[in-house]
Amino acid sequence: MPAIADFLRRNESRILEFKQDLSSPGRVLRAIVAFANTTGGTLVVGVTDDRRAVGLPDAAMEEERLANLIANGIEPAISPDFQVVTENGFDFLVVRVPRFPGVFYVKQEGPEAGVYTRHGSTNRQATPDQLTELRRQAQAGTFDSQVCAGARLADFDQEAAQRLFEAVGVSLLPAKMETLGLLVRSDETWLPTNGAIILFGTPAARARCFPDARVQAARFAGSTKAEFLDQLEPDSRGVSIMAALEEVPRFVRRNTRTASRITGETLRRQDIPEYSAVALREVLVNALAHADYSRHGMTIKVAVFSNRIEVENPGGWPLGLSEEDFRNGVSRARNPIIAGVLHKLTIMENWGSGFERIETDARQLGYALPQWEDKGTVLRAKLLPHPELQLPTGEEFTLTSDVRVNVRVNERQQWFMAQLADGYQVKAEDIIYKFSVTDRTARRDIRQLQEADLVGFLGAFKTGRYVLLKHSADS
Repeated sequence: MPAIADFLRRNESRILEFKQDLSSPGRVLRAIVAFANTTGGTLVVGVTDDRRAVGLPDAAMEEERLANLIANGIEPAISPDFQVVTENGFDFLVVRVPRFPGVFYVKQEGPEAGVYTRHGSTNRQATPDQLTELRRQAQAGTFDSQVCAGARLADFDQEAAQRLFEAVGVSLLPAKMETLGLLVRSDETWLPTNGAIILFGTPAARARCFPDARVQAARFAGSTKAEFLDQLEPDSRGVSIMAALEEVPRFVRRNTRTASRITGETLRRQDIPEYSAVALREVLVNALAHADYSRHGMTIKVAVFSNRIEVENPGGWPLGLSEEDFRNGVSRARNPIIAGVLHKLTIMENWGSGFERIETDARQLGYALPQWEDKGTVLRAKLLPHPELQLPTGEEFTLTSDVRVNVRVNERQQWFMAQLADGYQVKAEDIIYKFSVTDRTARRDIRQLQEADLVGFLGAFKTGRYVLLKHSADS
């Protein structure tokens, strides 16, 4: 049990709440119900909201009082762990609430209105979607393990699934598909589960059963969505869950930049992508495994801005899992069938090790760690660019790489202007490396662009940079 001083060093969060006393029993019961329904947590009584330790005049009496409140005020029955802690002459009541299987509610408010979940440091009435998920979990079932309503075996693209599994040395026989939770035996036939259709449904079946189980990706000009530049699919419909694993990283690569660094005694050139490929992969896989596919009208979205990438999936952290759990390697998938398939396909390597891989890559190459925001209805992960590729404060590039000019330019010059348009700080050395030409040729290319007033140079000779002259773009 952490000391009270340890609790006081932390802010209230999804797993920690302070109460000065039990003068508002309704709020205390809501906090305990929310902890039990979400990820579990700790209630410390005897501490004010601003983390001042004031203690309780009779902690033993308050412990008995709270135990009676819980027994009479919460359904179904729940048994937290109580402990009276004395520190610096003050007595405190520490209540540890594990996450229990069940839908817990404040009895006085009823089985619908009295259900609460934890969101950040607040206790909120459960939404209809959260109620459904809680009830499903209480019945030891998950959405992706249920038989897909109205779907037949023909809606499951077995050939596509078999190709992927054969690539990793697994023979996908019906018995194996049942073990993985993709198929459920029904009399003389097999029926696909929700997870099977989400991952391997035919296009018609996915459009009919799960039209929102897809991934959309877009590139925006600045740090907001005001100016749209590029999208993953021309019709903006997005791609399937399985296709996204290859298509999204490819889309991000073509819409982000690369820095170069000379390393080692051999002076070898090392390319540094603007965003960590490891972090992007793990965040994307996490979104696919944890998305709430039962929600309608919400897709998984990847937004590439000038200063960040945001990956957003329907549903917050799965009930029973917090960001702290994820960072500590705890694995609890909202969709165990989907997660199990991704694991079998070696897409999810070792459950719970994703954040460790992100940390290792960040430490070795200098990337910032991703940031997560639980918005209740969505979970948003934010990736920041490598420090060597961050744009100067207040500077945004709004020109696209599709640069058109009225004078004839060669391929190298067109590429050079496209890099400048996208915010790259390129020089002659980059042309040399990209096209394997001499220094003289590269500098002549740039000089011709300057003479045509297509490219300018700002700053001192050693520290300045080339810029694309905006009046040269023929839009």
